[in-house]
Amino acid sequence: MPMPATAEHAPVGGEVGGYPVFDPQLCHRFGHLQLQRSDRRLFALGRHAITALCRSVRPRRVWLPRFMCHSVKQAFENEGVVLMPYALNERLLPQQTDPDEQDVVLLFNYFGLQAHRSDFLAQVDAWRGLHLLVDNTHSFGLDNQFPGVFSCVSPRKFLPVTDGGIAYDPAGWLSKAHMPSATDASWQRMGWLFRAWEDGGRGPSYADYAQARDQLRQTPYSGMSPATAFWLDLIDVQTWLALRQGHYQTLAAQVPCHPLFSDFRHGSDFSPIGYPVHVPHAGQAQAALARHKVFAVRYWPELETSPALNAMEKELLQHLLFIPLSAPLSPPQVEALRTAVSGTV
Repeated sequence: MPMPATAEHAPVGGEVGGYPVFDPQLCHRFGHLQLQRSDRRLFALGRHAITALCRSVRPRRVWLPRFMCHSVKQAFENEGVVLMPYALNERLLPQQTDPDEQDVVLLFNYFGLQAHRSDFLAQVDAWRGLHLLVDNTHSFGLDNQFPGVFSCVSPRKFLPVTDGGIAYDPAGWLSKAHMPSATDASWQRMGWLFRAWEDGGRGPSYADYAQARDQLRQTPYSGMSPATAFWLDLIDVQTWLALRQGHYQTLAAQVPCHPLFSDFRHGSDFSPIGYPVHVPHAGQAQAALARHKVFAVRYWPELETSPALNAMEKELLQHLLFIPLSAPLSPPQVEALRTAVSGTV
């Protein structure tokens, strides 16, 4: 016998029949990320949080690393903010900065591997009185990894979603008047996600993902798509974090970690972007691993032509490679990784 209509399921005058309609109430929603909390701001991309910050606080300048993604720099320049690039020391901390109260200062939690370090946390504390933005897009977890500090994360770099940036805004810097009026249309990039499900990691779905990722660069200033917000609520993030941490520890037992990050300690509620290894030539090692379906990541090859990088930054560019933590490597893949690290590719 059909169930009687309830207030939740009462007809509202929409389309009826023709095709099955997905009912979100039939799904289990973990809600681990608490996306509805008042200190969360949801964007299509993490860099859109920068746009909102600039339009809300109107900074004169931004102090930010030379060694970082061009799209972050572009987001500030698009809002007319003067870039004040700083160099990194051997601990990936800023050198020679002199910000004032009218500036934004950006501190990068490089590769999600810095947040446990006392000197990094001391720099966070030193800049708390300013408009400090911690770029945490190389780490992901259940909450703001830097309590009381404005920071942003990028779910799409970790989870199977087609858009998504979250800004943690504990001080309420972001004005509602400057938040996006439209949300992203994530359905336009769903093809790679369904392809990945069907391939089960065996087929050429990475190429589809790379194409969809490149399309994101043209995404206008907008909020997180409703589909992504809903999907993030469905994911058991706690279990997912435990799996990634397990993959990291397994890799650490099989292949030496890059010495710069050998002191890394896992927090129980966060995961870094990948497992760092030192290779003789990052580009060659990346190509060799791709032949074994291990799509390692370099940061940031477009900087190779930059004359401004110091020795530390060039070392990272030329010799640092990140192994994904999305799944364990097979024995042949581990052997290929060992070969890449040893320089015999």
